Amino acid sequence: FNEDELKSITSFLMKHQKTPKQVKKQENKELEQPVVKKKTNVTSILQCKSCGEKSDYTAHYGRYGYFIKCNKCEANTAMKMPCVNCGSKNTKVTKKKESYRLNCNDCQQSSVLI
Repeated sequence: FNEDELKSITSFLMKHQKTPKQVKKQENKELEQPVVKKKTNVTSILQCKSCGEKSDYTAHYGRYGYFIKCNKCEANTAMKMPCVNCGSKNTKVTKKKESYRLNCNDCQQSSVLI
C-alpha cells in the first residue's frame, strides 16, 4: 500500500471502530433477549420412546440433531425416524420456523412431524 491508501484505510477503520462501551451495550442487549422454547400440544407421528406420549413434548436441537423432550417423563426422543411411506432409513429432519419435516431421500416424500 502506498501512503495515501494507508491513510484512507486508517481513517475508515477509525470511523467504524466500536468503543468498549458500545460493545458492552450490544452484548447486554443480546443477553436481555429471553430464549423461549415453545411447548407443543399437537398430536403427530412423533411419540415419546419411554412413555408413549404423543402430544405433550417440547422440540429441541442438540449435538445429534433434532429431538423432542417429553414434558411428562423428561425422556429425549430423536425426531429422525424411518420414512412413513417407504420405510427407508435414508431420511433427514428439517426445520422451517416452527414446523419440523421428515424428508425421505429415497422416495422424495416429505412428512410433517410438528
